[in-house]
Amino acid sequence: MKEKLHEQLSALVDDELAEPEQVLLSRRLAEDASLRNRLSHYQLISDSLQNHLPRKINPDFNIGVQLALQ
Repeated sequence: MKEKLHEQLSALVDDELAEPEQVLLSRRLAEDASLRNRLSHYQLISDSLQNHLPRKINPDFNIGVQLALQ
């Protein structure tokens, strides 16, 4: 079962997952933090492979986000 979910996550990141499956997977993601974490990793891998990452990451970026949210 987990392998099927992981395949669906990969297809979602690649924009190859059918819409009905997207709806079901979205529900699973809403309930499962570990699945959301895996999706985050898959997206990072995809961004890296497609050269969509910034050249330099500001280590204090999260502080600015937190301040903006407050």
